[in-house]
Parts: sequence; C-alpha cells; structure tokens
Amino acid sequence: MAQKIISDFFKEFHNDNQGEEPDEELSNHQEPTQDSFKGQLTNIEDIIKYATAGNATLTLKSMKTNTRFTYKIQKPKEINQNSPVKFFVKLLNGPDNQNSFQYMGCIYVNNSYRLGKKSKITDQAQSNIAFNWFWNHVVAQQRLPPNTIEVWHSGSCGRCGRILTVPESISSGFGPECITKV
Repeated sequence: MAQKIISDFFKEFHNDNQGEEPDEELSNHQEPTQDSFKGQLTNIEDIIKYATAGNATLTLKSMKTNTRFTYKIQKPKEINQNSPVKFFVKLLNGPDNQNSFQYMGCIYVNNSYRLGKKSKITDQAQSNIAFNWFWNHVVAQQRLPPNTIEVWHSGSCGRCGRILTVPESISSGFGPECITKV
C-alpha cells in the first residue's frame, strides 16, 4: 500500500510510463505562473517587508543585463537607542554562500543608504550602485519600476534566518512564527 502511494506520488517525475495513456491531470499541465515562483518576491509590500525584517538575504537580478548581486541586510546585534544605524548591508563576494559576506554600508533611521567608510567596496562598484538604486527606488520610494529587477530571497527567514521548509513560508520568505511578528 505504502509503495503504491509513493509510486503514484513520483509518477509525474519519472519518464518511465511510455506506452501508457497519460493521466488527464498530467496532460493538462500548465506552465507555472509568476505567482508560483518560490523564493521570488514580486510585489512591493512583500519586498519591503522582507528587506526590512532584520535578517534578510536577498538577490537582486537585473532583467536587462542578467547581472545579479546577493546582499544581507541585518539589524545591529546590539541596539543603541542613540545610533542612527537601522541596518547593516553586506555583499556576498566569495564562494561560501553562508559566510562570504563583506561589509558594504548602512541604512539609517531616515531610510537612506550610504556606503560605509570602512567598506572595501567603492562607490563606483556595480554592486553598490545596484543596491543604492534598489534601496532608493524600491524601498524608500515604495515603487518598483516594471521590467527592471527581480528580487529573490535566499530560502531563509527574513526575520530569524532559519531555513524555510514549509511551502507557504518559502513563498513569503518568513517562517510560520515570524510572519506573525513582522
């Protein structure tokens, strides 16, 4: 019984049903819609919510050039009420997708982004220009010009950083507990 259930579940993934009539369900298969892309944030509210959750890792991809950069946007670990810094921004610049992030700049309480004085990334670097454009257009002005960029989350919760496993969580970018707190 269990073997039949497993076999039926994986039937559509195997191409070993040659000679059999295709299931009606499989023959009516449609291409995924824009809303079904897991990990892609497509509306402005979700993008802003994820980017400002406190522990977001997101990839920006230019639809014009296909260039992409991955950033980590984190709240400071120690919150100082007098500090003007709201978030730190880091750029993925090495082979390790978990640990190869380099400090790039800060987002301040007035919602402006600036390249950090201690950053090894220059103000003319494409990664800095891309993030500056993203923050100023998408987050600060709350508008996403059409056909400009794709925004993808990393598959980890934008608030706590845990790996997402629940399908709804993967879609939203937040775990079931954290989605109620953002």
